[in-house]
Amino acid sequence: MKNFLTKVKLDIILNTIIFLIPTLFLIIYLWNSWSELISIFRILQLFLIVFIIPVIFTQSKKAFDIVFKKNNNGSVFKLSYEEVYNKIESIQKILPKKSTSKNYQLNPNNKIFSKIKSKNKVENKLQLYADFFCDHLLINRKITIILMELNDVPGKFELLDGMPCIYINKKYNYPNQLLAILVHEITHFYLIYEKKILIENEDENELLTELAACYLGMGFFLLSGYKSVTKRVLNQDITSTIGYISNKVVYKAIISTAYLRKHNPEYIEFQLGKFLYFPTILTKILLKKLHKDYNNFKMVKKS
Repeated sequence: MKNFLTKVKLDIILNTIIFLIPTLFLIIYLWNSWSELISIFRILQLFLIVFIIPVIFTQSKKAFDIVFKKNNNGSVFKLSYEEVYNKIESIQKILPKKSTSKNYQLNPNNKIFSKIKSKNKVENKLQLYADFFCDHLLINRKITIILMELNDVPGKFELLDGMPCIYINKKYNYPNQLLAILVHEITHFYLIYEKKILIENEDENELLTELAACYLGMGFFLLSGYKSVTKRVLNQDITSTIGYISNKVVYKAIISTAYLRKHNPEYIEFQLGKFLYFPTILTKILLKKLHKDYNNFKMVKKS
């Protein structure tokens, strides 16, 4: 892991230099070659100096922060990439080899889900999602979804006369947040009732649940749902955030899972590319080794 992170660090620095040097050469060339009378080139120079160079450094700093800093954005847990990878690796050891029906990260924009979105009632939609997640997690029991007002919690699950129920707080009216809550609670059920896995320390158990959801292929739902949402209400900005981990930690968990479960790196890269907060170049750097490993894995599988 240390060798891997050292290479990532060097790659980030190298890519910063690769972007920076041509920009600096272009600024010098424009400065020396064109008269001040040709104002369009002076404007281009100014644009490169004021906007492009800061963007290069900002993206580079963001890449370093995501991988090496223990960031949390107001959520409970601060975790570096190495810590996330180690925790995902420990999850892999306690779960069965075939822990899901298919070995990939579910795509929220899948045609199956677009059909679900066309239904009428929110509670019905969530029930259909829950049924799909149960099939994915190889859960053979029906889990009933109930949308209702809850005190101080986004969601909870319980056995009601032996019937598994998940309650979701209806005050969260953003679809991505509702789905993230559903994923979190259904992962609780999977770990506790299906696999008999429970950590006594409540916070540690919540962290296990969050990372296990990513390992089990539902990471993109958390990545969408754990993004802060701001709404203007009566001339005030009201921000709604859920999750025990930030979407930065989810991002690291998805990439760690991709290595450990040998996911297709092209698919992971394409899906993560839709989340503009994360620098595309960083995703490419982090998945570079997986591209090589995945090709070797496919060759071995064929032979």
